[in-house]
Amino acid sequence: MKKLITLICLTLILTLSASIIVSAEEIDASETTQEKALRRQDRSTAVADKIAEREAQKAAAVEKQAAAKERLLLIVDEHAPELTDDFQVAYSNHLAVHEALEALQLEIREEKKSSLKAEFEALRSDIKAQIEDGSLDRDGARILLTAAREETKASSQADREALKAEIESLKVTYNQSKETRQSLQAALKAAIETNDSAATTEALEAIYQNLLNHIDFDEAKLDLFLNNFVPSV
Repeated sequence: MKKLITLICLTLILTLSASIIVSAEEIDASETTQEKALRRQDRSTAVADKIAEREAQKAAAVEKQAAAKERLLLIVDEHAPELTDDFQVAYSNHLAVHEALEALQLEIREEKKSSLKAEFEALRSDIKAQIEDGSLDRDGARILLTAAREETKASSQADREALKAEIESLKVTYNQSKETRQSLQAALKAAIETNDSAATTEALEAIYQNLLNHIDFDEAKLDLFLNNFVPSV
């Protein structure tokens, strides 16, 4: 979930860019049909490989988080069993918010992909019509298609940067920095190593509060996506 910005935008850019480049090649009659097909296949493979790589990274991150959660619950059971139920409820709430956020991201991604595809198809039809009536030559068509690609990339980049800034601001609000998490883990480790029962319970209580803050942070991200990407009814 840390990289939700790229999950929404990068796939769209890769897909649309590949489509635009292919269309420019369709206008260029200098290449053979076989050469065009090979180019398309290479680009499609590159996009698929990039998506598969991101999915593998995501799966590895989820597995790592699950292992960390189990380790922490074992520590809670051993050193502060009175907190076990609280942690279990918090983790369930955390999972529910994450699932809602992932579902919303998928919906936004599909709607954006459909919208971009429709816009591009309209542009391509218009360009082909101009070529057929002689008002636009092939060089001009390639220029228009390239400009559309660059405009889409620039717009998506600007959207990603704006969203990233909003999320970074939320991290500050809910105290969700990497340094905070590391500090909490270090305090817990030190308390356990010194067999300080009171300090261990205190460290676990601090981690629990940080987990609650993280849930609030995820809910704020959910609101951010709803307010910025989902049209009002």
